[in-house]
Amino acid sequence: MIKSISLIIIPFILNIFILGKAMHISGNNFFPNPIELIESLAFFFAFGFGVPETLAIILGVIVLLIPSYIVLFIYLKFKKNNK
Repeated sequence: MIKSISLIIIPFILNIFILGKAMHISGNNFFPNPIELIESLAFFFAFGFGVPETLAIILGVIVLLIPSYIVLFIYLKFKKNNK
């Protein structure tokens, strides 16, 4: 249980950190604010691709969550194959 929770949380935090550093959002802080990251991703989707604002916010959240679910999927697949 704890292992599966950590497999969701740790990639999520690393994704926030890496995307925040790549987009230069962290400013003076070491760790970027996830809300600012979602807002900047939504701004990118809305004005870069012409996506409506609400859908852009949803896409921003999905972009942050994708690595967590990929890691969890790979872990569960290997766990199932080892049995």
